Amino acid sequence: GRTAFDLRKAEIVEALGEDDFAELLETFFDDTRDILGGLRSALEGGRGEDADRLLHALKGAASNMGLADIAAHSQQLRGASLDADQVQALANALSAYQQKLAA
Repeated sequence: GRTAFDLRKAEIVEALGEDDFAELLETFFDDTRDILGGLRSALEGGRGEDADRLLHALKGAASNMGLADIAAHSQQLRGASLDADQVQALANALSAYQQKLAA
């Protein structure tokens, strides 16, 4: 069956074209790299508020791209006591998507 991502991709491609979609996806993954870096430093600095804001941003960005499980994962980590392993798991999930979607 078609995933939320497939449906979202079809919408964006129809509105903007393949190239713009590819660019949006690339920007999304660039942004997530920044967000993950921010999460790691928020963790190290014990800045829970920053971490929450970053997770909220990631959730929104993932939702926009139709990556519903990444959005849900981000939401789940909000308000949890975040640790490095959880951030790494999120990073792994994102990079698995990036490899799959860039193919």
